[in-house]
Amino acid sequence: MKKAIYYIMAISLILASCDPMAEIYDEMEKGETGFASEFTYDLGPDDYAAIADLTSNGDAADFIEDNEAFSDEYPASVYLPAYLEEMYPALGETSVGKVSYNFFSGYPEYLDDYTEPEKYYVSDDDYGSMGGDNELFKTFIGDDKPEDFIPDWLAAEYPNAVEDDIALALYEYAEEINDPSVVYAIQSSDLQLIVDHVDADINSDYVNSYGTGEVYYGADAYYGNFDARVSNRIMDIVGTDTTWVEGFDGLTNTEREALIDVRLQEAIVYWLEETYPDAQPHIDGQTVYYNIQYDTYDGSGHTYYVVYECTASGSPATFELVDGPSEDVTVYSTTVKVDKGDYYQFDGSVWEKMEGVYYLSSQDYDDMGAPGKYNNFSSSEKPGDYVPALLDEMYPYAQNGDKTVVAYKYYSGSTNVEGMEFQYDNGWKIFDPYMAKQDQFIHNGTTWVFDPTVMFTMAASDYQIIVDYVGNNVDDSYVDTYGTFESYSGAGSYYVNFDIRSGSYDDTVFDSWEDAVEWAIGEVLLPSKYPDAVTEVSGIPVYYVVSFATYSGVDGNYSMKFQVTKAGPDPEFTLVDGPTAN
Repeated sequence: MKKAIYYIMAISLILASCDPMAEIYDEMEKGETGFASEFTYDLGPDDYAAIADLTSNGDAADFIEDNEAFSDEYPASVYLPAYLEEMYPALGETSVGKVSYNFFSGYPEYLDDYTEPEKYYVSDDDYGSMGGDNELFKTFIGDDKPEDFIPDWLAAEYPNAVEDDIALALYEYAEEINDPSVVYAIQSSDLQLIVDHVDADINSDYVNSYGTGEVYYGADAYYGNFDARVSNRIMDIVGTDTTWVEGFDGLTNTEREALIDVRLQEAIVYWLEETYPDAQPHIDGQTVYYNIQYDTYDGSGHTYYVVYECTASGSPATFELVDGPSEDVTVYSTTVKVDKGDYYQFDGSVWEKMEGVYYLSSQDYDDMGAPGKYNNFSSSEKPGDYVPALLDEMYPYAQNGDKTVVAYKYYSGSTNVEGMEFQYDNGWKIFDPYMAKQDQFIHNGTTWVFDPTVMFTMAASDYQIIVDYVGNNVDDSYVDTYGTFESYSGAGSYYVNFDIRSGSYDDTVFDSWEDAVEWAIGEVLLPSKYPDAVTEVSGIPVYYVVSFATYSGVDGNYSMKFQVTKAGPDPEFTLVDGPTAN
């Protein structure tokens, strides 16, 4: 917070200056009370909180305090005067304050299309429709192009889409299937291995006469499945006596079904021990999963999926069930899969992948470091601190003025998708909706009043605007060979002045140099420089006071005061005073 108060000893100097609030100053001149001063003040965080406390408008209070800024909806002209009154209770008429503050201009409206969009999550069924490893690992792989598949899935999901609808498709992608995990479907030969084990090590009576099926686990190599029927666990019935396979006698049918399920998994563990005697829990740091598919028969056929992992090596190795059995395809993998997303837009007939917008992947967050902890940004991990480095890699030949949209997840109480514009200006920079502004306030003897007057001294670029306008819109014969001076109104950017000598402006068009300068500033410079000028702010007329240099054989300095009499676009500025010698 910076404060500077400069006391004015001679009020008449203020009143004699070129002030656009003439009527207010006339009234102020009549007063004889109050303590007059001129000060500058930069608002800080505590000031915004104090200003919020002074207003009865809850929405305005929340916005000003949360954003530490004013906006078009909540302007400084409305909410600052009461604070100045509280800060400077001793100051009265003729006091002038120039206050610097933050102004929130808002975000470009088109970013709304990318912020919290309609989301489409590519499903297991979608990957299943692709078949092969895509179905097994539920991901796009390698050279798979999501845009070759997603448009059809979006069309099915959104049959009533209208032109320009936008959706964010979210999916997983693997560069390659590169882990040591096993994906295997039990074959007849595997079932025969189990049958032979029952014959040799458990009870040969449990094996059928063909030697291809057994009833302890239910493995049947001939049919290529596990028999899950309770009735097939009966060895013999004599009168009222029933001989069951070991373990089934005395159980309810529900308990027998559960035992069948348990023994089936025991059979798979045996098969794993025999088939992978050298199994290790990890290979090169990656967990080894055994994704097993098998068929059963209980009057109808079923296909199940289970996932095992080796928890200890040995003779045999130890295997434990991780997931399943499930009739849904279940595959565990340590293949690195990246969460990605692309924006699509409906053109009225088909969905097309959008260009010019990039959705950060989980890998992007990881590469950035801290944001990878939760794969999102927040107030402590800001996108503007990380995304530019990524864009440098993506666009190594970016030129000043280039723009792109980056969408990312942002946490602020909840996690949402935000789309943000980044622009290249000697480096990538995030769009900043905040700008520094300074407004002038005057005390009219009763209260503080916002003064919307714009004052500036013409620079070389301002004179060049006039020169270029004359060359492009009046007649280029007025412009010198250097392109820095025009003899229509006498503006020159090289000497940064108006040449008001006879012959330096067109006296067949203008009656005097004053008329020429009035035209140059009022009809060319101000409309070009301030195309969005407004006629009033908070009910107070808007004036522009322009200071400029002249040359008539000697240097001179003048000012002109214009009032905005028609708002932009194509605003009109009318001279109300000047030129006045400074």
